Amino acid sequence: MRTHLLVALAVALVVPVLGAQQTPLVFHAALTGNSVIGGGASANGFATATLTINGVLGTLDVTTLGLTNITGVTLFVGAPGTNGAAIKTFSDVNNGFVDGHFNGTATLDPGVINQLLANPQNFYLLIDASGFPAGAVRGTLIGANTVYLAGRISGTSGLCNGGNGSSSGVGTFVLASSPDTGGVTYTLRYDLITNGLGNTLTVEIGDNLGGTGPITVGTNLTGTAGRFAGTTQIAASRAQALQSLPGGVRVIVRTPDSGAACAAAGAPQPAHEIFIPVAGSVHGAGNTNFMTDLNLYNNSVQGGAVNADVMIQFFPAGTGSAAAQFVAWATLLPRGMATYRDIGASAFDGQINGIGALRLVTANNIFANARIYNNQTAAGAGTFGQYAAGLPRTSSLTDGTLVGLSNIVSVPPVGTPTSRTNVGFFNPSDSASTAAFELLDGNGTVIGTRTLTLNPWQQLQLPLIGGLITGINGDVVTSSLHFLSGNPIFVYASVVDNVSGDGSYVTPGISSSGGTTAN
Repeated sequence: MRTHLLVALAVALVVPVLGAQQTPLVFHAALTGNSVIGGGASANGFATATLTINGVLGTLDVTTLGLTNITGVTLFVGAPGTNGAAIKTFSDVNNGFVDGHFNGTATLDPGVINQLLANPQNFYLLIDASGFPAGAVRGTLIGANTVYLAGRISGTSGLCNGGNGSSSGVGTFVLASSPDTGGVTYTLRYDLITNGLGNTLTVEIGDNLGGTGPITVGTNLTGTAGRFAGTTQIAASRAQALQSLPGGVRVIVRTPDSGAACAAAGAPQPAHEIFIPVAGSVHGAGNTNFMTDLNLYNNSVQGGAVNADVMIQFFPAGTGSAAAQFVAWATLLPRGMATYRDIGASAFDGQINGIGALRLVTANNIFANARIYNNQTAAGAGTFGQYAAGLPRTSSLTDGTLVGLSNIVSVPPVGTPTSRTNVGFFNPSDSASTAAFELLDGNGTVIGTRTLTLNPWQQLQLPLIGGLITGINGDVVTSSLHFLSGNPIFVYASVVDNVSGDGSYVTPGISSSGGTTAN
């Protein structure tokens, strides 16, 4: 029998008050049977959940796979590996699961909300279903409350000694601020690309944030080719002051030559992010030679046309890292455009040999897309390929379906096409994400399943058959791939003609059960 206690937690939790909530708080969870304490849980069930808190109201959105006869979903407080105390059962007789999906709102105690932000790993969701006395699936909450800022620094900016800083010093930066476990501190991650400022900088954020003066990002930081990337910890109160972007806040850079004086400065703004989940340069099967062209457009016209400084980050396929392995910097004139032919060679000086994901970050409004193509000009066959749209963070999904996939490898009658499908993923967050996949044939019958975990900021591409889904022999003429993910991720597929190497790029549709996007 389950030992959870249903209690009302209108209690004084031992956690510092984290200040007035200014934006919604968002938490995600991936729920599996393996996480249920005591055994006897669902072997094949999976669910994704998003808890969004506005004021004292918590809205829970849940979508499930492989579960029937669901009787409820409850939020508990309790560390991983232990049974805890029930805080709130969201479902009731008037609002339950319909076709595996639930959405409901309940009032939460302010102390619980405070603790949620400070220690989300000590809270979990449990779905009950008939036949599972200890619960069917369970998942720990993961905070999704990182705030991203971006901007440009310049020695001639009026924010730097009235424009009397380094006459040639310029740069572009990205900042990310995330609450740490316990809620007392935040981690501030920075990525700064500079020109004309050397490879030793002191960086701080001023002025008078939270009434206690500037934030020191780093003293005498050492860069490589003008790039400075790393993390530091700051007090929660200071992070919240930074996230609110008070008047006068600026990023200030000092050099050994400038001493205590400003060498370059600029004002941070909310970051505008664009993602292209797959890009690169790689030789594939059948003598294919895939390359990527990147197109950027500056649509910054509000409040007067301005230049747009864009940091281009490339995350190679592999284990993942929040600090992009390769970066480039583009400055776009108002309504201007930049095109990188074969981005691996043109933007990153030939350092890229393989695939990965692109993240474009700016304080301005930009559009972007990429052309991914098979370059056969050396064989006299020209190029042929597909366009991939640049996507905002809100286009990453916890629930979606890729349709029209095929894997035909047998020798067909003359004139009958053969094809193969690759499926790819990118996790644009600091937290690992577990995702479940169902492959369905044309009749809607599940013919294969898989669960995998993506590391933070990991790009991964696998063959659909024999890679993502195993144990299938023979052709898959037409199929769809449905997925649920604990955190919002980007998912795509490329259906490639086995003879010509021509590819068709497939993006997911949001499932009728109700996809949940990133926040």
